[in-house]
Amino acid sequence: MKKKKGSQSKSSLTAPQPIRFSDFEYLYQIGVSKNQTRSGIGSKLLEKAKTSTDKNLLTDVLIDPVSNDASLSFFQSNGFKEAGLLELDKYRSFGKLKSKVLTWSNPDLMKTP
Repeated sequence: MKKKKGSQSKSSLTAPQPIRFSDFEYLYQIGVSKNQTRSGIGSKLLEKAKTSTDKNLLTDVLIDPVSNDASLSFFQSNGFKEAGLLELDKYRSFGKLKSKVLTWSNPDLMKTP
């Protein structure tokens, strides 16, 4: 019996500065219902995430095949900066995906004693 070769997904991260992932907590998602957008709830949730960690935050926002401009704008308006580009050769059944990697630097980590 022949073994079926598994397809492995390839990914690449392009970043102008190295990203030490151990310095970050990954923020998977923040979402509010459509009728609650621009009400401040998302920003309050994000603020809670920021104050609940002693690390920096990292997230990614889809830009291809569909760009999530609203999410990108939300994170940027809440202090996140673009840190790189993540490309996935295949993600589940979606095929190729590209997302912008965004980071937020915890100001408490920048304080000197």
